[in-house]
Amino acid sequence: MSKLYYNKRLINCNKLNIKIVEGISDSYLKSVLQFVLKWQGSSKNFYFTTSGSTGTPKKIKFSRIQILQPSIVTGK
Repeated sequence: MSKLYYNKRLINCNKLNIKIVEGISDSYLKSVLQFVLKWQGSSKNFYFTTSGSTGTPKKIKFSRIQILQPSIVTGK
């Protein structure tokens, strides 16, 4: 992943760093870019929070391969 479009704005993900991300005020964009930084790094596990629409929100963990697997299967 090298480019991301958000609100008609192009973001070059290859030039991202934590200082750039921390300076962003849009909370949604900031969370997306924090994920991108982790993905580009060496993180093997990623944590997400469920919506809590049917109860208390829960933290769930996915490995990198669990995130990739659906797209691998779809591409076959």
